[in-house]
Amino acid sequence: MNDLASEKSIKFETKGSITGIEIWADGEIHGTGILTIGYNDSTAYRAIKLDSGRVDIKHKSDWYSDICYISFTPTSKTKGQIEISCNFIGD
Repeated sequence: MNDLASEKSIKFETKGSITGIEIWADGEIHGTGILTIGYNDSTAYRAIKLDSGRVDIKHKSDWYSDICYISFTPTSKTKGQIEISCNFIGD
């Protein structure tokens, strides 16, 4: 995700019987924001507050959907870049 001055969203999809998920977020922001993980684009499963500086998040949990939405919402004037990857665990 580049240009973190406005809300950004990314959708990850797979096929199969999913039982877990691993998400990595790496980068740097100048400002503050919230990184949201959800089953769809309007329901948050988990929200992670990000403060100015280095971003290094490793999230692993149960997951029973073949879709994952990850969004970043700035809560102050924000710039920077976050690289996000997602790995679905299952069949």
